[in-house]
Amino acid sequence: MKTPLERTEFLLTLQLEQKTAKVELQEARRGLEEATGKLAAIASARTEVSQLALLMQQEICTFVEETVSLALSSVYGERYSFKVERTVKRDLPQWEFKILKGSVELDPKSDVGGGVLDVASFGLRVVLYVLSRPKAHVLLLDESFRFVRSPEGDLLPRAASMVKHIADMMSVQIILVTHSVEFAEVADQVFVVSQKNGESKVEKI
Repeated sequence: MKTPLERTEFLLTLQLEQKTAKVELQEARRGLEEATGKLAAIASARTEVSQLALLMQQEICTFVEETVSLALSSVYGERYSFKVERTVKRDLPQWEFKILKGSVELDPKSDVGGGVLDVASFGLRVVLYVLSRPKAHVLLLDESFRFVRSPEGDLLPRAASMVKHIADMMSVQIILVTHSVEFAEVADQVFVVSQKNGESKVEKI
C-alpha cells in the first residue's frame, strides 16, 4: 500500500503527464490543420497547373492550326485549312493532324496531292521547330516544294512568297536548296552552285 507521499507524487506525475499530453495533442491538432491547409493548397495548385496546361495546349494547337492553314491558303486558296485534334490513348495525350478542303476532311493517302503535303509539312515543320527551339532559328530545307505544280504555273511563286512571309513572321532564317527560280527571286541572298571537272563552285548573286 502506498504512503501519502507516494500517492501525492503519483498524482503529481499523472497531472504532469496529462498536461504534457494536452500540449502534445494541441501541437498535433495544429500540425494537422497546417497539413490540411497545405494539402488544400497543393490540390488547388494542381488544379491551376492542369488548367494552365490545358490552356497552353489549346494555344499551341491554335498556333499550329493558324500557321499551317496560312501556308496552305497562301498557296492553294482559302478553301484549304489545317486542324489539330487532341485525343488521349493509353492515358497519353496525342495529336492528330487533319487537312481540310472546305469542311471536308481529306485522306492524305488518296485525297491530297504531293504539293499540298509539301506545303502542310513545311508549315508544320517551321512552327514545331520554333516551339522547340525558342532562340536559334535557322532551318535548312533541301528541294522542298518539288511537287508544287500547276498547269498555270502560278503555285511556285505563291509558295515562294509564302515561305518568305512565314520566315519573316516567325523570325526564322531559312536556307533552301532548290532548282526553282521562283524561290531565288524572293530570297534575301542567292548562291549558285555549279560543277565543272568534278569541282563545285559557289557564287553569290
